[in-house]
Amino acid sequence: MRGMMGGSGACLFEELGLHYIGPVDGHNVEDLVYILNNIKSLPEPGLVLIHVITEKGKSYAPAEVSPDKMHETIPDRCFDVGIAEQHAITFAAGLAAEGLKPFCAIYSSFLQSGYDEVAHDVDLQKLPVRFAIDRAGLVGADGPTHCGAFGTTFMAPSSETELMHLVGKGRVLREGYRVAILGYRTIVQSCIAAAERLQVLNISITVADARFCKPLDGNLIRQLAQEHEILITVEEGSIGGFGSHVSKFFGLNGLLDGKLKWRAMMLPDRYIEHGSQKDQTEAAGLSSRHIATTVLSPSQLSDQYYREQVITFSAFRPICIVN
Repeated sequence: MRGMMGGSGACLFEELGLHYIGPVDGHNVEDLVYILNNIKSLPEPGLVLIHVITEKGKSYAPAEVSPDKMHETIPDRCFDVGIAEQHAITFAAGLAAEGLKPFCAIYSSFLQSGYDEVAHDVDLQKLPVRFAIDRAGLVGADGPTHCGAFGTTFMAPSSETELMHLVGKGRVLREGYRVAILGYRTIVQSCIAAAERLQVLNISITVADARFCKPLDGNLIRQLAQEHEILITVEEGSIGGFGSHVSKFFGLNGLLDGKLKWRAMMLPDRYIEHGSQKDQTEAAGLSSRHIATTVLSPSQLSDQYYREQVITFSAFRPICIVN
């Protein structure tokens, strides 16, 4: 059977140690059943590769007699790559790199398979690929696979020690008043450094380690919001990250209806170039200096309090953090 079915591709697979059979007409069910039964009867055949060739829409009359409108109108400009999202995106990127303006149509639930290609081959290269994405939101009979991922817990330690004890909920690292900084991940260390800078000005800052992004520690966030005038969230994330999650919690629980002023510090909506972590943190505006400056911003503290602190602060030139 192997000799009868083997083709020019057999040698390659044989060199890889596979028992190759093919190519086989994938639309001939009787032949497929016969081949599978023969393989089943072989004594320890090892790894078997069956090379099956099919044609999309074969034997489905509407698909065979009514091609897609675009395929019919511009057949030399439409490419159906099948269930190969990564290839579709890289293919589109290659076309764009040569000056074309490709449109890449993919279901939203399947686009996740090509995330690397979207980020590395299209976005980072600044290539003009248009993505036509459907099946987002509520999609009826498509079911839960098109809805997202909801059963996952997201947590991030602020230090090596935290990694070993990352249980429970968020925690307050130092107590202060009026201003609270809620950090997520290792940026918490910069939050502590900012609080130490401001301690020189007799500005007492509460610093808390969120630990969890999902689920949020609602009790901790509610406590910080109710006991302080200003709450600043700091993260090495961007739009839609920890700060956005906290913002939603505020909105659902009416915590922004009173005196609380909330500010979010996060990565800018752009790529950060290569460099040391210190240089990247500076470039992103997330260093302890930037955090302290945000606390001292006139929009954060009352004008009188701010003027008093800036006057006091100006006397400490060696550690000045206000540009």
